[in-house]
Amino acid sequence: MSPPFDLSRALLVAQVGLALSITAQETTAPSVPTTDLVEKWLETERLLSREAQDWQAEKEHTNQLLEIYRKELALLDEELARAGKNAGLVDEEAESLKAKIAASEAARREAITFLTKIKPRVVALIGKFPPPLKDTIEEEMISLKSDVTNDNAAEILRSIIKTLQEAARFNRTFTFVEEEITLDGESYSARLMYFGLSRAYFLAGQKAGLATPGEAAWQFEERNELAAELTRAFAIHSKESPSGFFTVPLKK
Repeated sequence: MSPPFDLSRALLVAQVGLALSITAQETTAPSVPTTDLVEKWLETERLLSREAQDWQAEKEHTNQLLEIYRKELALLDEELARAGKNAGLVDEEAESLKAKIAASEAARREAITFLTKIKPRVVALIGKFPPPLKDTIEEEMISLKSDVTNDNAAEILRSIIKTLQEAARFNRTFTFVEEEITLDGESYSARLMYFGLSRAYFLAGQKAGLATPGEAAWQFEERNELAAELTRAFAIHSKESPSGFFTVPLKK
């Protein structure tokens, strides 16, 4: 960048030329005092000095700006270079994600196939559950009535797991309840004592007996010879009698 046109320097040249002209014409024009020429020359020099300082300051400022622009360009080049390298990583991650999605879809299809096969077996097993156990899995029983699809596969799986968990818990405990039973075609209000999922014992008024799981419902059999022991067992459970032992048949 070249400095701008210097008006003060041109003025100095003109003044010097004028002084020389006046000196050459001593007989035709009055002389100009030397002090005036010196003052004008000094003033012009001061103007030139300020111009030079201003130009130097402007030059330094311009150089600083250029240096900043160069650094910014260098940083931009680095960012572009990194972006080019990262593009490959992004492509690799995209491919990896696609592979995971494909594997997930394959696993989901396998899960649907598995659930479709196992659900009827679980539903059939539920048919053999006693009423107290069915009461704890009402929501799961409703869910298992639906066909397995991609949308409800997770819900079906949760229902199957919850059903099996509740069945395992029930099978490890003694459960005392009151419910309606059917004996010889007649309904009775009975007290029942379930020994897990294997069998139950009941008292219905003067009648006593045992029950075992059937294909669609529990089957009740009258065994009045068990009445005394069962009366004692229910009395112990209700704390009407002190703790003790009672005897019931574990085989039919």
